[in-house]
Amino acid sequence: MGAKIAISEELDLNEVVCQRVNYLMFLNRPLSQRELAMMLGMSASKFNQKMKRVSRWSLEEISAIADTFEVSADWLMGRVALEADAPIAQRQSYGLLIRRS
Repeated sequence: MGAKIAISEELDLNEVVCQRVNYLMFLNRPLSQRELAMMLGMSASKFNQKMKRVSRWSLEEISAIADTFEVSADWLMGRVALEADAPIAQRQSYGLLIRRS
């Protein structure tokens, strides 16, 4: 019975991460999935599988995304409200929006 709960929570986590990644990509348009995949050191195909919910995000990948966009892993995993730690529109030389300190 406990395994079913863990699987359900894991699927929910994966969905939240995908939604937050989509949000970050929207804020950083015209950043493409291919470009973000390259920045994260993964193939476009692997990234696409994760965004289509075919495979799950690893903690290392979640950490890399959080570092890339300068958001917390908690925010990326939905443990913090979208508005609470969302990045603010401030472009850097690498073209990504980051959160102001």
